[in-house]
Amino acid sequence: MDEAVTVACAVLGLLIGSFLNVVVARVPAGQSVVSPPSRCPSCGAPIAARDNIPVLSWLLLRGRARCCGTRISLRYPLVEVATAVAFGATGHWVAGNVASPDWPLRGHGLAHPAALTALLAMLYLAGAGLALALIDAVELDHRAITIAWHRKWPDRPDWEAGPDALRYPGLDDINNPADANLDLHEHDTTN
Repeated sequence: MDEAVTVACAVLGLLIGSFLNVVVARVPAGQSVVSPPSRCPSCGAPIAARDNIPVLSWLLLRGRARCCGTRISLRYPLVEVATAVAFGATGHWVAGNVASPDWPLRGHGLAHPAALTALLAMLYLAGAGLALALIDAVELDHRAITIAWHRKWPDRPDWEAGPDALRYPGLDDINNPADANLDLHEHDTTN
């Protein structure tokens, strides 16, 4: 039973991982995660269902968009696989504990509402935790790019004209990196 639960949770993780990619791309930009349907970030063409299968589509398309040939980031299948692993491990852990002689409701397994509720709650927390961690990682990456841009071209006023996702209202040191006391190379030991 543990193996079946692990596999089922891992497959669910692949599907949720695909959705997390949408969340990570759209939430920081203030866009809906429901509408419009998935589109190529490069040319805007709708992505067909056959090109939206977690991991498999990325492999079959060799990491390129079918519509325009633009490279698709490795981040997409990595998020899907990471979510599948997290969900599979969570399912395996819960199924193993339910089968344990120490489980107060032994004999019922995941058919017991308490066990199923625990599993679903843990999967929800795993997915939410991954989504938040990924959004933070993408935001930090955007901040570093914005600051590096301004450091490279400090006299160009258009550095802030990028997507709204690169702006951080209320954080003056990020919106105006010239005033920030940030050293991107403070740990660089190559000098």
